[in-house]
Amino acid sequence: MVDAGAKRAFRLSVAVWVVLLCGGSGSFGAIDYAHTYLRIAAPVDQARFRFDDNLAALGSNPSKAQLRKIAMPLAGAIRALDPKLIDSPWPPRVEPVIRSLVRADRNLLQALDSGAQHRRLPSSRWEWAIIDNTGVVNSADSMVHARLGLPPPY
Repeated sequence: MVDAGAKRAFRLSVAVWVVLLCGGSGSFGAIDYAHTYLRIAAPVDQARFRFDDNLAALGSNPSKAQLRKIAMPLAGAIRALDPKLIDSPWPPRVEPVIRSLVRADRNLLQALDSGAQHRRLPSSRWEWAIIDNTGVVNSADSMVHARLGLPPPY
């Protein structure tokens, strides 16, 4: 027969594990946030890799139509991501870097859209705007990874 003290100790240990697994002060809550982030960011990561590969394949003097064709899938993926980032719950120490990432995404979208829509913008200038804004997005993404306890993204 199990005595009452052992039953109380067992119940207390189960309660502590339930609190930790449900996002208490233990590290298990961070793992859930990290998986959420990776899951909702995966389509943008895939679109960005395709964009980088396609941009490199275009050569040194791509046409506006070619640039527009490779930029639009990435822009669409970013537009789909940002509302999910904003609407998802984040720990207080992660929320400010999520907001920074969303702002960086908006700037990148403006650069993608400007190159795809304006015929007078030289392709090389558009590429540099993309490179600059991508650097800011990558930095913000790295901060999110760090705050969530994930390895660096790139």
